[in-house]
Amino acid sequence: MDDERNEIINGGMIIRNGFIETVSPTSELPPVDGQEIDLEGHIVLPGLVNTHHHFDHDVDYPCFLLCRWDQSIGKENILKVFGPTLTEKITQDIIGEGGVFSHDWKARINAPVSQTVYVNRGGTLPRKPPDVFAKDVIAGKVFSGDTWEVTAANAESKIITFEYFQTKSQKRGSQVKLASIASKIGNDKLTKIVKDKVILKSQVTMGSGNINDLLQKLETGELELEGTPIYIENGDGTVTVKMIVKPR
Repeated sequence: MDDERNEIINGGMIIRNGFIETVSPTSELPPVDGQEIDLEGHIVLPGLVNTHHHFDHDVDYPCFLLCRWDQSIGKENILKVFGPTLTEKITQDIIGEGGVFSHDWKARINAPVSQTVYVNRGGTLPRKPPDVFAKDVIAGKVFSGDTWEVTAANAESKIITFEYFQTKSQKRGSQVKLASIASKIGNDKLTKIVKDKVILKSQVTMGSGNINDLLQKLETGELELEGTPIYIENGDGTVTVKMIVKPR
């Protein structure tokens, strides 16, 4: 695909020093010296980064790990997973030697029928157990290649996205607090949104704390807004409001 997400028929790319340099129809690629790889019929994906995680994604994770290993032939690159604290523990608890699904992959390794399926798919016996490189991301160096490095740092700001409330009383209470904050900062657009829209959800998407406490501290002045609230029209009649707050 190009920058505008249009599909490139018979596409090709030039990769130099680990970076994608050019993407275009293969016939339009300039001549270069180097290795040429024919990937007709395949899809090429760069490294994927999940920058937003909910607890319910923990349910999807075992399915992903097990399905990827189950459909493998033992020639794939080792899966690398980087995530918040507990990523390493959760991964081991799922598919490690004593993980909750270890009985499943051990059966697939040793059962004759499963071995036959594996060989027919292109694998070679003996089949190896799942091998996943999992790493908890903390401040500092996370991972590196020959010419690049990924680092992480602690963030102090909190981005608040109004996305979830469980009870009507919580909705009404937060609606009142948000209306008060909008009035104090003189933000007419936020005032109108609070008046016209019903708050469906809310959630702290970065940092710690809960919505009620953060709104209370915004009202009392213990916290203040950093920049202007971000408004996103969701296309279904709802609006997402994101705010960054910081200590005053």
